[in-house]
Amino acid sequence: MASLGLDGMLITYGSKGAVYHDFSADQLFEVTGIPVTPVDTIGAGDTFCGYFIGRLSLGEDPQTALICANRAAALKVMRPGTADAIPSLQEVMDFGG
Repeated sequence: MASLGLDGMLITYGSKGAVYHDFSADQLFEVTGIPVTPVDTIGAGDTFCGYFIGRLSLGEDPQTALICANRAAALKVMRPGTADAIPSLQEVMDFGG
């Protein structure tokens, strides 16, 4: 993948967690899923990706960004709805997961 000009690749496994492969540093970063009781999983992947990319763009390291994204997605699935159910950053930071 690095030969295609990609810096990294994010693979999500739903409730089982996610992996980010940083091709430039040749490192793998992983998180396991957070056990929650899901109410509505629609939008969980979008929430995860949005938080992950957002935190990376603010200069966070991949592991910290994965942890934040994982918490955000766990919170999202515990709520019904889509965009209106995406947790705020403060909610994510307060969630221990």
